[in-house]
Amino acid sequence: MMEGSESFTDTVLSWSLEDICNENLYKHQVEKIPESVQQFGACSYPLLDETRAQLQSSMESMHRAPFCQVNAIQESKHYEGETKLYDIEIDGWRNSDSGKELHKPIQGDVFVLADAKLETISDLRKLGKWWSLVIVTEVSTDKKEDDRTFLSLKVRAPKEFEVNNGNGTSLFLVFLANITPNLRIWNAMHMCISSRWKVLFGDNFMKSFKKLKSFQKKMSVLNLLLKLSSGWRPKKRNVDTICKISSMTLKQFKVDDLYIVLTIDIEKDLKYMQVLRMWDLLPGLLDIQKLADRLDCIFSRYTNLFVNLCREKCLEGHLEVPASWPLSLDVVRYKDLSSTKSMSNSVGDSSVNGSCVENSKVNESLLLMKFYSLSSGVVNFLLSDREDSKVDLPFEVTDQEREAVLYDRSTFILGRSGTGKTTVLTTKLYQKEQQHLMVDEGFYDVESNAVGHAGLHNKAVQSSSSALNKGMVLHQLFVTVSPKLCFAVKQHFLRLKSFASGRSSLVDMDDFDDEEAQFRGIPDSFCDIPPKFYPLFVTFHKFLMMLDGSLSNSYFERFPDIAKLPQDRQRISRANVLQTFLTTKEVTYARFSSSYWPHFDVQLTKKLDASRVFTEIISHIKGGLRALEAGDGKLSQLDYVQMSEGRASSLSQQKREIIYDIFQVYEKMKMRNGEFDIADFVNDIHHRLKCEKYKGDEIDFVYIDEVQDLAMSQIALFKHICSNVEEGFVFSGDTAQTIARGIDFRFQDIRHLFYKKFVLESRKKKHDNRKEKGQISNIFQLTQNFRSHDGILKLLQSIVELIYHFFPLCIDVLEPETSMIYGEAPILLYSGNDEKLFKKILGSSGIIAGNMGGFGADQVILVRDDCSREEISNSIGKQALVLTIVECKGLEFEDVLLYKFFGSSPLKNQWRVLYEFMQEQNLLDSTLPERFPSFDDAKHSMLCSELKQLYVAVSRTRQRLWIYENVEELSNPIFDYWKRQHLVQLRELDDSLAQIMQVASTSGDWRSRGIKLYHEHNYKMARMCFHKAGDTFWERRSEAAELKVKADHMRTSSHGEANALLRKAASIFEAIGLFVPSARCFYDLGEYERAGTIYLYKCGELELENAGECFYLAENYVLAADVYARGNFFFLSISSCLRGNIFHRGLEYIKYWRQHARDEYDLARQADETHEMELEFLEHCAFHYYEGKDDRSRMKVLRDGMLSTRKFLNAQISSRTSKYLWEEKLPGDLKRPSNKKYEKQVSIDSLVYFWNSWKDTVVHLFEYLGSIDVNDYISHGDFFLNYLGVWRHFHDGLNPLYLSLIYDIDWVRSIDKRSFPRNEESIPIDVHRLVLDAQSYWSSEMLSLGIKVLEKLEVLYNFAINNSDSVFCQSRSLILIYEVAKYLLESKFLKMTHYHAETLHRFVTLSTENFVSYIFPLDWMRSSREDMISLRQIDSCKCLLNQVIVEYISSTNRLSSGQMGCIAMIILGSGKLDNELYEKLIKNLDCNSPWKKFIEDLCDSIQSELPEGYNSERPKNATVLEYSVAPERGPLLGNISHQEPREVSLLWKFHGALFKTYSQNWSLHCYNITPDCFLYLVDCLLIRICCFQGYAITTRSCFIERLIYKEEHNQVIVDDVRISFECILQFLTDVVREFLFNKTDMIKWIKKCTNNSWKVYYSLLMQRLVFVLCLLYLNFGMGFDILLDLLRRKYITDQLPKEFCYVLRGIASLRDSVSRHVDVLARAFKKSGNPLVVASFGIDCSRFFCSDAIIINMKANICMAEIVRSLFPKHSMIRSSQGQTYTTENLRHWNRNNFPVDFDPLWEIFKGFKPAKERDQCNIFSDASKIKLDVEKIIRLLAAAWSGLDDKEERKLSREVLSMLDELVQLYAALDGSEREVGNNMATVAELSRRMQWRSQRFFWPEKIQPIFTELYMEHNNKLARKAHKAVAKSGHGNEAGNGDRL
Repeated sequence: MMEGSESFTDTVLSWSLEDICNENLYKHQVEKIPESVQQFGACSYPLLDETRAQLQSSMESMHRAPFCQVNAIQESKHYEGETKLYDIEIDGWRNSDSGKELHKPIQGDVFVLADAKLETISDLRKLGKWWSLVIVTEVSTDKKEDDRTFLSLKVRAPKEFEVNNGNGTSLFLVFLANITPNLRIWNAMHMCISSRWKVLFGDNFMKSFKKLKSFQKKMSVLNLLLKLSSGWRPKKRNVDTICKISSMTLKQFKVDDLYIVLTIDIEKDLKYMQVLRMWDLLPGLLDIQKLADRLDCIFSRYTNLFVNLCREKCLEGHLEVPASWPLSLDVVRYKDLSSTKSMSNSVGDSSVNGSCVENSKVNESLLLMKFYSLSSGVVNFLLSDREDSKVDLPFEVTDQEREAVLYDRSTFILGRSGTGKTTVLTTKLYQKEQQHLMVDEGFYDVESNAVGHAGLHNKAVQSSSSALNKGMVLHQLFVTVSPKLCFAVKQHFLRLKSFASGRSSLVDMDDFDDEEAQFRGIPDSFCDIPPKFYPLFVTFHKFLMMLDGSLSNSYFERFPDIAKLPQDRQRISRANVLQTFLTTKEVTYARFSSSYWPHFDVQLTKKLDASRVFTEIISHIKGGLRALEAGDGKLSQLDYVQMSEGRASSLSQQKREIIYDIFQVYEKMKMRNGEFDIADFVNDIHHRLKCEKYKGDEIDFVYIDEVQDLAMSQIALFKHICSNVEEGFVFSGDTAQTIARGIDFRFQDIRHLFYKKFVLESRKKKHDNRKEKGQISNIFQLTQNFRSHDGILKLLQSIVELIYHFFPLCIDVLEPETSMIYGEAPILLYSGNDEKLFKKILGSSGIIAGNMGGFGADQVILVRDDCSREEISNSIGKQALVLTIVECKGLEFEDVLLYKFFGSSPLKNQWRVLYEFMQEQNLLDSTLPERFPSFDDAKHSMLCSELKQLYVAVSRTRQRLWIYENVEELSNPIFDYWKRQHLVQLRELDDSLAQIMQVASTSGDWRSRGIKLYHEHNYKMARMCFHKAGDTFWERRSEAAELKVKADHMRTSSHGEANALLRKAASIFEAIGLFVPSARCFYDLGEYERAGTIYLYKCGELELENAGECFYLAENYVLAADVYARGNFFFLSISSCLRGNIFHRGLEYIKYWRQHARDEYDLARQADETHEMELEFLEHCAFHYYEGKDDRSRMKVLRDGMLSTRKFLNAQISSRTSKYLWEEKLPGDLKRPSNKKYEKQVSIDSLVYFWNSWKDTVVHLFEYLGSIDVNDYISHGDFFLNYLGVWRHFHDGLNPLYLSLIYDIDWVRSIDKRSFPRNEESIPIDVHRLVLDAQSYWSSEMLSLGIKVLEKLEVLYNFAINNSDSVFCQSRSLILIYEVAKYLLESKFLKMTHYHAETLHRFVTLSTENFVSYIFPLDWMRSSREDMISLRQIDSCKCLLNQVIVEYISSTNRLSSGQMGCIAMIILGSGKLDNELYEKLIKNLDCNSPWKKFIEDLCDSIQSELPEGYNSERPKNATVLEYSVAPERGPLLGNISHQEPREVSLLWKFHGALFKTYSQNWSLHCYNITPDCFLYLVDCLLIRICCFQGYAITTRSCFIERLIYKEEHNQVIVDDVRISFECILQFLTDVVREFLFNKTDMIKWIKKCTNNSWKVYYSLLMQRLVFVLCLLYLNFGMGFDILLDLLRRKYITDQLPKEFCYVLRGIASLRDSVSRHVDVLARAFKKSGNPLVVASFGIDCSRFFCSDAIIINMKANICMAEIVRSLFPKHSMIRSSQGQTYTTENLRHWNRNNFPVDFDPLWEIFKGFKPAKERDQCNIFSDASKIKLDVEKIIRLLAAAWSGLDDKEERKLSREVLSMLDELVQLYAALDGSEREVGNNMATVAELSRRMQWRSQRFFWPEKIQPIFTELYMEHNNKLARKAHKAVAKSGHGNEAGNGDRL
């Protein structure tokens, strides 16, 4: 928009008539500009709209407007280059209203120039009428020759028009308005766009401004402010006044009859800078003087430096600009403020008032008044008519608050009550929203205007986190315990948002009833929350429900009341059912104290408080950090009792033991009652989050207010929803206020929790191993109190000092709070008796001048507990508010009377311990007691909670505090403490004081207080307030709410009485027009029909869902379905139709939604449950109509059901890749149609499942279409005809007639649908046309959809490459791509085009080119993982590998040695080759190539089949290979004595092929084969030779390769001959040596074969070569010298894994034995992640067994799956006979205290345990239970023994104990199952038993481990003796033990 007056006039002249009449012309203009970047030009819109409205009003009354006739008009020639200016001559004005003075035109007048005299606005709309707006720019008076005067006007027009004065048409001018004032304001505003000063104005100024009635006056005030902000100052007038005391300058600027009073102030931001602070807008000098005097008193406390800086002037030309100074100057505002920091040890010195500046009431304080920065949005608000109550302006925060708001890391904010903690949170949250809006809309580079400065905003944007991404929804979450606070914060945020957007979206506080209403619409889940709900403001209770709903298997499903509900009802009424359940089954403190506490043993509870016990249970036993780390979420009794020794515990060990006993009884009672507490709920969520991943919305920023109301375990939940640990958390609270029942901790505990559970665990997830500390921010402390004055704060600080002294670790140490306000010291009241007290205070509570006397609405009497409250209420009736301390938390009052707090204290005279503190502080004198008790933790433990309650009571006070006690000996200690510090006044209650104490309140005051109490659920006191206010509606509403709460509490104890109360509450609610709570009451009563009727007919559209639920529960399914359908609740409506078997109605709904609510319906169907319900409904429909022979309806249903699979598939294809679930294992059969799980997930498996389902259906359809015969009477094809919407009718019982029953059939292409009669029931179709059209259509559909599936799979494959290291996921993606593409290419039903064929071949090529690198990767161990084994066994994997061979054959006429080597690798790695491929392969092999001979024999061996029974019975002429064994050398192999068996021949040909490739100068000629392929073949050759020994020592990866090839041939069978492989072994040794030590040629070879980094390639090859060398040595004793040599070569060892290399070096010191080297090498291989495997094929190789190797007995008839389980052992888990769970992990950390009692019998069991032999297997199951028990006892014995193995020389023994523990746990697991399962595990049982016997003989008996057992046994007996002695000692102190037994 242009600047200056021309832009304004041009804009006005550009308006059309429609624009002028459009009231919304500028309504939304400001909304488009973020507040932080609005220029003052945005304020033009209110001005323009005011001008438009002015013109519209004038046009509507033109019949009364002055007018004149135009004598002449011509273009103005005085201004060259300007157009649209005209000179008009008129001779006089006439008034339509004769009583008015004639109009005199002036500059700025707006006229309508028209060709007729206009009367109404409708005249302007008439056809043929010409008119235009014109604005007067000059006015002059001239005389004609006849002395007649006339006026000459120069006007501006919106456009040029032709002037023709001679056509006889008369022109008229009609006056509308003068816009000169608006024009001046416009010019001033645009002149001030480059404003220099920041302008702040306070609440008083805003209130005065809002009172102005005249818009022009408002604009004049703003005009002046804008001019001042630009630096303009008046030259002629002196506006400065020097204050008398302070010398500060007060400025007064006059606007009409008003004065703007302001001062120059200094603000700290990036630097110190002068600002303009507007204090008020006042009408007269008297008011100005009063304000000046008050300000002068404040300014007098300013430092001289500060005053001088404020008075400093800085000029730029004729403008005054703000001066600024660097932060290093350290400007101090108040003279004595710095001294307050040293006052913490003398808080009571009344002579020191350095922090106080102003003497006024808190609510009238100028210093506590909010100030706002003048910005375009603020100006817009000031000019608008919006109510203040609907909008909150962003106000200026203090320096402390600003620092916390701008801090860009996770923050801890701590401050006492009233210091602005919630303000910081809300401001921080709002600023994040504004930052995100700026980023999202592209305004992040735009600087804010100079007037607003937006210091907070600009800083925040600069430090904005990564969460503020453009185009994303910012997920912010605010959580607090109090529903009221939650609602208030949300309202405040919405008011801020309303200010920024100009729209109101608030809910009146009066309409807020309960938590259910507050969160209406917000789902009970964090999954896919609609963006409109962000930022989320929820209570902690709602947060738990949402987190529970985000996980599978809700916590509440375990309770019978929920579990017994039908599944459909659970889905329909979960919210309401849970609400009822929570009300009746959750154990809160109120329920604990009323329903549980009276039933505990009195001997245990008599010295304890119910609140304290409940706190210990919820905060420590079940909710502390240590409890969180316990397996079951509860501290053991030992751990809990030991807490008395740590952290300044206020509970003795004895009391903790009693509390734990009570806890155990409580848990049993709770379980028996079917109830739960919040700790149960929280711990269950923690448990589920350990077992499953959180899948809800990721929250960017979390704000937790009043965090002291949460337990540690509750706070820890937030880590799961927000991973932005570094920046995303703000915790705010005050542990001085932790009086919430069930909560107890310090703020430092939160920091510890945050670091341990948030920061460290987050780093673990990100694999961030940083060890630096100090990553958490310091706690931000807010010290300025905005609620109370200095007198109250000093008293509060004195209480805090006591807590610091006696309980230093129970409260956070903070700087003392400060207040700018002087205040009266609290008063200690003395009165004769209680009756006299209340009689004097309350006096006559009559009505005086419209106000009620006595105690007012903002005054309260605070008492300790309910008993005291009832006592006072009975005495004074409804004359005053009486609340307990717990009830008043969260409230504040002007005046507080604290009544008999110390007299009713359970401490009694123990308050005398305060004298000890006074003595230490030198506060005692001769008048005070000399003898007093010393502080004792156990005796005075309750003092801490008493002081905290006292703190909360005092902190409720804003202005005046009175403390009344009538028992001096109980209150004197604290009173003496306060009096010695001069913190209190002593006053006797006389009439004058009583008169001062009384404050009259209006009815409005009482109503306002009543509403606050209502929202705190204090309905009784709220009723009293409404009674005094005369508000019967709210009084009855409170009565009904109170009745409902009573009914909820009584529902379990007295159901009938509870229902009576509930019915009465429902009737009251209904009578006063609150229909929703009334319906809710009837719902709870089970009167569903009545509740539904109220919801439906009285509550409107918002309650349709609840109405439908009620009718559903009343079994009125027709009405329920109708109501749900009316509200577009698709799932619920269909569910109701299904439940009521009203299928016709359901089908009508679906049809209607598809036609009229398509978008909403499709969106709803994306939800799993909606789609699932629709399928279920259609299935039941089809069955129903089939039984009823309703063919036409059935066909529609079947067609819809089949199409739904396609829609599922479309949904999978359209889902974002990042949403896909990746599983690391193969799924079940994807073709099973009953596999429901895929309907509830988005994954690659579900994509393929729905593709296969849809594809198979279409294939069956093709098959049917190909077999249609006109004489076919078989009815099995009806299903597919139904799918096509066709019915086959047999005419005359013989000839079939095909009729279309559905008009909109997509597959019919050639039929002109316009010829279809729309009203016909069916349309005949030619059968041949039907077949051709359907085949063509479905061929196209299958190809199109198949290619879409392939494209999605390709995208998923690329995603897996970029985002996952999983070889399995990438390999599986390629297999699926190959499967789908190959199927489509080979399908006989599809009509393939060249484009389709080319596309599909591309996908096949994609698979074949990449797949080999995953099955045979460079890092060879990756393809040998457990998930890859299962993948490589499936046929599709082997087929894809075969396809690779086909590609090789097809690509060339002659295969190279490299290609042949790769083919051999593929065959060896898959073990499969079909005949056709075999023949093709043989034809392409070089006839003389050794590779051909080897591959021919290899293929023959694969295709040959062994005789039946081959594995079970050895042929007579064959044996396992015989050999002899030298003492340490290994097998000595003889020469071949006669014809080689096939396997031997194959090995020699294998060797020949490799030898030829290597021997032809490999460094020059073998580049055709890759190094990794060559080494793979070397591995294969080596393990085949190893197997001829009768055993093989190999690595897991090599063994797996052999296993995959020989899956069904587990024994090596050869003729009875002696064979020598010396030649081959020497060849392998030479190859390894050459490759290891010839680094240069190896690198050349690598670089020739790869474009990637040769370093990684080389490192992996070196590892593989060293592994081969180790296996050569272990199996044949060859290469040991090479092994020692390479360990001395750094360039080789640098390539090896560090741990592997470190362990391997230990072999050098053991030169004597291969068997001894096995231990070292096995440990080394285990460190590498590729453990050693000792596989026996019938030969005893026990000498090689060791703990770090995997032992496999291939002679046993074990299946492939069992072998794989052995190769990949899991941590076994067993459950003991006592119910305890053991794993091989936790047994390793067994506590020696768990040593078994029955030592001697266990010793015998261990020695006598015999292995299970094969001949005894039939008897194993019958003895399984006994064996398991013995095994469990041995496990416990060994675990206890292991804890004693600490010496270095016992390390090896320690490892053996752990290995035996592992095997014992595996043995237990193998024996734990059904008879069939145990039978299947017999081979495992036999092997494990044999190993145990071998270990025990080798390591344990008897000299090594028996001494450890003996030591443990003696230590155990000593503990028993000490325990018995302790029990005897206790017995002399009473009957506690007996009482415990009774409990």
